[in-house]
Amino acid sequence: MKFYDLEWLADKCGTDNKYEITVKVAAEARRESEESFPMKEKDSPADERFISNVLLEIEEDKSPISINYKPSETVMTEAELSPSNE
Repeated sequence: MKFYDLEWLADKCGTDNKYEITVKVAAEARRESEESFPMKEKDSPADERFISNVLLEIEEDKSPISINYKPSETVMTEAELSPSNE
């Protein structure tokens, strides 16, 4: 596991509150964990390192936790997903 400087991580997350950083990283790791395993497989051991993945995504500005995060251009808006009334 790579160790991150808290001051650097605070700058990336937009807060200097260590508790808030911890909660944000843990919540994002849990979200990724739940998305990757269906409910029926929750009891099976995970080989994934979700916290490490979240920290790497923050480092690369690919995480919604990062203040520099910009969603990809391929994300569809709600209007594009809704059927037209025409």
